[in-house]
Formats: sequence, C-alpha cells, structure tokens
Amino acid sequence: MPIMIPTTSGTKRHLSSAVEEAEVSDTIDPTSGIGDRICYGALYDARAQCINGLGPLEDQIKNSNNDALFIHFPVNRWQGCFCLFLENGTAFTIADQVTQNALAALYQVPCIRFEAVFGTTVLSKRKRGLAKKSPVLEDISVNIFGPHDSIAENEVSKRLSKVSAFLQHPKALRSGIKYHNPQYFVVPGDEINFHDLIGMSNHSLGPANLRARVRGEVDSILESLNVVSVKEVTPLVHSDSLKARLTRQVPHQEQAVRFMLDRENESLSDNGSLYDTYLSSSIQLIPKYGGLIADVMGMGKTLSTLVTILHTLGSARDFADFNFSQAAQETPTRATLVVVPSRQLIDNWKFEIERHMYKALHVTLFHREQKPQGYKPLIDTDLVLTTYSTLASDYKKSGLLHKMEWYRVVLDEAHEIRNSSTHYFRAASTLNTSRRWCLTGTPIQNKLEDLSSLADFLRLPPYSAKNSFRKYILEPLSSGGMCDSQPLRAYLRRYCLRRLDKCLDLPPSTATTIYQTLSDQEQKLYDAILSRAKWALDDIVSGNDKGALKLYNVLFTATFKMRMVCNHGTLNPPWASTGYLTPQDGEIDASCERCSLLDEGCEDIQFCLDCRRPFRANSPSVSTGSPNPTCWLGDGIIDAIDLHGSLQTDLFSTKLKAIRKQVLEAGAGTKHLIFSQWIPTLYGLVHIFRDAGVSTLLIHGKTSTSERTRLMKTFQEDSQASVLIMSVGTGAVGLNLTAASHVHVVEPHWNPSVEAQAIARAIRMGQMKNVIVTRYIMKGTVEESIVALQTKKQTLAKLTFDTGDGVNENLEDFKAVLGVKVD
Repeated sequence: MPIMIPTTSGTKRHLSSAVEEAEVSDTIDPTSGIGDRICYGALYDARAQCINGLGPLEDQIKNSNNDALFIHFPVNRWQGCFCLFLENGTAFTIADQVTQNALAALYQVPCIRFEAVFGTTVLSKRKRGLAKKSPVLEDISVNIFGPHDSIAENEVSKRLSKVSAFLQHPKALRSGIKYHNPQYFVVPGDEINFHDLIGMSNHSLGPANLRARVRGEVDSILESLNVVSVKEVTPLVHSDSLKARLTRQVPHQEQAVRFMLDRENESLSDNGSLYDTYLSSSIQLIPKYGGLIADVMGMGKTLSTLVTILHTLGSARDFADFNFSQAAQETPTRATLVVVPSRQLIDNWKFEIERHMYKALHVTLFHREQKPQGYKPLIDTDLVLTTYSTLASDYKKSGLLHKMEWYRVVLDEAHEIRNSSTHYFRAASTLNTSRRWCLTGTPIQNKLEDLSSLADFLRLPPYSAKNSFRKYILEPLSSGGMCDSQPLRAYLRRYCLRRLDKCLDLPPSTATTIYQTLSDQEQKLYDAILSRAKWALDDIVSGNDKGALKLYNVLFTATFKMRMVCNHGTLNPPWASTGYLTPQDGEIDASCERCSLLDEGCEDIQFCLDCRRPFRANSPSVSTGSPNPTCWLGDGIIDAIDLHGSLQTDLFSTKLKAIRKQVLEAGAGTKHLIFSQWIPTLYGLVHIFRDAGVSTLLIHGKTSTSERTRLMKTFQEDSQASVLIMSVGTGAVGLNLTAASHVHVVEPHWNPSVEAQAIARAIRMGQMKNVIVTRYIMKGTVEESIVALQTKKQTLAKLTFDTGDGVNENLEDFKAVLGVKVD
C-alpha cells in the first residue's frame, strides 16, 4: 500500500511498500552501551505517520508504565526511510521529510543512534481527534546519541549545520545517560551542567511568560558586559604622543583599550581552539580578531579606539611590510579604516586626535573631493576616515577601499549596518581585513536580529555567518529555558564590552513630559487632514491600483501634516516666505541627517530609516508649496474648514509657546539644547526665541561643516549663547554638548534610539550639571500613538528575530498611528 511521509510544509511524499509491517534485525536500542555513549541533544517538532493505525502503539502502551510522562521509541531505517519501532522490532510510523533529512545526514557517523520521545498527553489528544487509519503523530522530539569524544561530537555538529538542523535540550532522557550538546556555544573555561537543561523548552512557558523571560535575559546580558574577559591583562605603556594618561581621568577608557588590544592579540585569542570546533568546513580557517564596543553614548569610544591605533602602530607597519595577500588585487596597508555616518563625524574624529594627541597619527580623508586618486595615500597613512555612503559608492564601483587589505576596520555607529539587505552592510562586510570592530551604543535598535548583522560583519568564531549566529546564538532564546540565553551570554561576554554611564558618576538627570491640547482651530485642521487621508485611502482600496508605495505616500503625507499641525498650528508662519518650508534637493528631506547627507551610492534605499521619507523620484512631495496664503499645508484642506473671521491672532502654535515658556522660566545662565526633526520647526523655534530676545543658534543638515564647528564652539564657550536648536539627525551622533543643562525634544521620533542618542549629547562624560530632559506631546494626536509605538518597539526589539519587510513594516506603523485599517 502507498505510504505518505508527512512534511512540515504540509506536502507529502509517497513511499511504495508491499508490506504493512516488517521485522528488522538491525534495530539497536539507543541506550545500549551507556558507559561510552551520551546524548548530543534533540531535534524538535518531528512528525510521524502511522503505518497501520494506532493499534500497535496502543498495545505497547497497555503493557508499559501508565504513569510515565514520556514514551521512548528506537528510530532506525526501514525501506529507505527512518521509522519509529516498537519493542518487538516492528516499524509502526514513518518520520516526516525534514526529520528524514537530518537523520540521514548523521546516519553514517559511527555508533550513532536515535530515539523518538513524545508525551503521553499528546498521544491521548491525538487519539480523540483522529481516525484510526493512518493518523499522524505530532510534537515528537528525536534524541541523538553517540560516543563521548570530541571528534564524533564535532562531526555531528558539522553535518547537522549543513542541513540547517539545530540540537535543542532533550525533553526527556532515560536515567543514567549523560547529556552534552556540541552545538551549544560555551566559552572555553566555563562549566555548564547540561543535565540541568533537560526538559527546558518553550513548551513549558506561555507566550507572555516567554516574552518576559527573553526581555529580562537580554537586559541582564547587556548589563553584565562591563568587565574585560581575557586570559590575562596586556600591560599598557602609553605613548609619549598621548597628552593625558587614561588611567588618571577615565579608567573605563583604559579598560576598553585593554579589551581591544587583547582581542587582537594572537597569542591570547581563542581563534585556534574555537576553530577546532567550527561548524562549517566550507569556511577558510583564517584567524579573525576584533569585537564590539557597545558602551552607551558619551563614554569615549572614539578616544579608546584612537589610543588602540596608537598602541599598534608598530605591528601595523610590520603587517604592511611583511604581509603577502592571498588575492593579488588586494594591496596591504598599515592603515585603520574608520567608517562614520557623516562628514560631521569625520570632523569629530579629527577633533579628538587634535585634542588628545600630539602629531603621531597620519590621517587621510576619503570623502567627496578629498578622495585620493591612487593607492599610495592609502598605504602611507595610519588612519583613513570615510562615510558609509562613500563606502557604499566605492563598493558599487569596485573602488580603492575594496582593493586594499586593511590592518583594521572600525565601524563607528555600527548600527548603520543593522539591515543586511542594504548597500551599507554589503559594502562594509566585503572589506578585506582580519581585524574588525563595531562601535555602537545601541547594538539592538529595532530587532534582536540587529546583532546578527553585526556578527556577520565581525566574522568571529565559531559562528561567523549571520545564519549560524541566528541559529545557534539567538534562536535558543525562544526555547524559554532558564539557561537558553547562555549561548548569547557567552558570545557577548567573549567579544563585547558594554558600560553604562553610571560608571562616569554623572550628576542625576530628570525626565519629564509636558502634555498640551490643540486649540479649537488646530483641532479642526487636524481632523480635516485625517478625514482627507481616509477618503484617499478609500479611493485606493476601491480602485485597481493598491500598490504599497501609493498607500505609503498617503499615510506618510497625512501623518507628516498632522504632526506639523501639532508643531505649528494653523497659520502660515512668517518665516515661510523665505523658502524654509520648501523641500530642498528634490525628494531629499533636508531636515533629516541621513537624507541630507546622502552623498553617493544610496539609490537602492526606498524609505529613509530615520524620517521614513520616500526617496523614489516619482513619489509625491510632502509639501506641495501651495500658494494658498492662509495655509502652509496646501492641497486645499484649509478650504474645507470655516475659519473666516476666527483666525488666530497669535503667530505661534500651542506647542511652540509651551517650549518658549519653559526656556524663559529657566532663567539666565541656563543653556538649552532643543531638538526637532524638521526644518520648518527649527526655523519656527529660531523665530520665537529671537522675537523674545533670546540669543539662539541653529544647526541642521544643510549647515556647512565649518559653520557647525563654529556654532558648537560658540554654544560651549560663549555664556551669552543660551539656546542651540538642532535637527535630531544632525545632533544624534558623536557630538559633545555638555554646556547644556536642559534638553528639549520637540516631538517624538519614530526610533527611540535616535532620541536617546540626541539626549546623550548633553548627558555624557564631562557633564558637571544636573540635566533636565523635557518632551512635548500633544494629547489625543498621532504623537501619543507614536510614543505608544516607541514603547512597543523598545520591548519587541529584544524579542523579535526576523528582519521583516521594510515597506510593509512601515505601512503597519503608519496604520497603527493613524488608527486606520487598510486591507
């Protein structure tokens, strides 16, 4: 009779057989020879189809211990397939195709044995709901047994990895059998009692408890990475080129230098021992060094990296002089390549060199007009500074940066490569070097998956590829066991250093939120925009063109206009006539740092990750530049509202007046740092403060580099400069603005990490004053919805593993914020 092998995808495979039952003579009890055999772990979620109903199985259960929670069955091959066998040697079920593939990969390993395990309660439920003929048993786990030696364990790991199979903790083991999982990442020297992990699975936790446990475990791991984990401490003899010894002022920075030097020390690295157990034989066994410095913002990651470069100038020169690249097209250089998000950050690195070092580092810029035209400038230098967008352009053109073999590559604000589908990631990951470092205060921005992109760039053993890191480090978290975070904890403790700002002993900071209500006129305009958006969505849904981009543009435009009403109210601002409300550079939003500083190589980006602006040339502008003199929002919305004779006489909105009130009440001598996302709001703030006689400075994405430097220096040093207004993107990374003691966040940002980075410009090393952080939210508007979405994303960032579809994910966010449903 034909037998169907069930698969996890729902399809079935036929097995022709003229025999319904068969006796096999080579079925071996997996528990035989317990003295020299251990369990390597279990394959989960197996399914098996009964060959001749549940009758044979029921007969065996009647003769067994009815109080047992689990039933064990040997697994062996019969008729070319892996089957479960009864005690009398009869094959009674056939395993599903995925399980077949995994077991077939191990079948030729000497002395390997398999055993199926499933719970008696599961069986009773299946009996009640299935016909007697050929039912399918589900939720089976298959324990893998083999010799207790490293050769066999490594072979099992390697073979399973090739078929994307992962060994989890056994649900149940017979008494007396030892358990050791060769795929479980353990730091050399650590001792794990694997026997305590038996039975730890996601089946024992509900979804809510599992999420809470994962969130707690990730928080605990990140908070535990505050010490250097090396076999010995490398002595530091500071160069005469360093103006101040780190040990006297900032000991945590010296600790970071020690960590980086030890992670690059070949004699201390674990590359050798870890590669002995490496899971993929297809990877060349070339030692890799580096790691992740994940200190929170304001801890001096830049200076620690520069001091590390200073300490390794000699070995870098030896590398360039005596290294013979395996690829003829790669030219070795002693230089460290540092990649930063913007030109502004290039200047920040140069400033740190000038501030802390005598002229010891030869620095070369690779950016726009300052790109060298040949190899020599990149060979005869110690440090090369470039941006992610310049690097992406070089990657597309197979340019100089990708034809060098660098002594070291450092990614500053490394979360820029969190999306592995972008040119940023591809350009960074294809650079040639054996020393790779990621610097970021937010290693998890949107998803736990962000870590796997960083791991893919770092290429550190034993899980150097994104898929293996996700499989063997991240996915065990979802099992829910008390020790299933151990692989992630061990990996990060080995390769990551993270310190919180509490080690700086900073003065306390205070956070507060001021809620305001829209005026009557503002509320009418706000409601009209929402109604117009719903009409437009109805037209799209009822029409033939339901493309994601079209929906996105409607939702984006409506959300943008509603948020601008929250900021500016109803009237045409007096500064609009100067052109500040007109989108600059076509489709690029000049108020967003990522958009405004796009220099090259980003044509593949469809939506800005920060401001969510669509980049496609044919997308409609968010501001139409309507000549309507009564409404800067344009497109005739104001015409639908009867405001004649009742227009506001005040030039400023409810929110802007609230911000002015807070600044003026703070009194003289207080310096304020004010962040907004949009050019119109920035200029509105400038206008309202200058109108009140307050000395105000403005920096946004279009401010020249030299002018930014001058304005920031003025704010830091001039006691009369009391207010610095900045776009969030411009001020979110790399700056030191500790003169400010009051930070104002005008509107909520889509990404909570960007807000945190902006606030960290003031709450950082060197801050001597108590800092007040004030956020402004308009009640009953999309701003409250965005704050709720922020909170949700901060939680889910530690719980989700998938990369997601950027377009659809943004669409869902907009629909949630606006409270609309679109099928």
